[in-house]
Amino acid sequence: MTKWYIMYNGQQVGPMSENELMAYNPTPQTQVWHEGMASWQPLYSFPELMAKLNQQPGFGQRPGVPPTIQKSDKDKIVAGLLALFLGWLGIHYFTSAMILQNIATTENNNWCHVYTRSYVKQQEYTI
Repeated sequence: MTKWYIMYNGQQVGPMSENELMAYNPTPQTQVWHEGMASWQPLYSFPELMAKLNQQPGFGQRPGVPPTIQKSDKDKIVAGLLALFLGWLGIHYFTSAMILQNIATTENNNWCHVYTRSYVKQQEYTI
């Protein structure tokens, strides 16, 4: 049985069995060595270690990413109806806000326009 060494946090750790090596949560790039090798090599160079690594729970998943949740058709229908209702509600608020803004702007512009016109006429008469 081969006794492995692993480079862990910059330090050589070992000797250990393949199962003990897997307890260190290696990646395919983790440097490993055993007697008879000329130099350290990445774990992916050894098919027997990669087979063990592939059997590790969670291997191949990105850290922090939960597994995909399958949604039923019922969930999709409820979400669609909710989106339609909220969209309908939103367009009414948007439309009423635009109408109110248009009324307010029009009233202010008429007032400014009348005020400016009378001020200009006053200036013309005083000169």
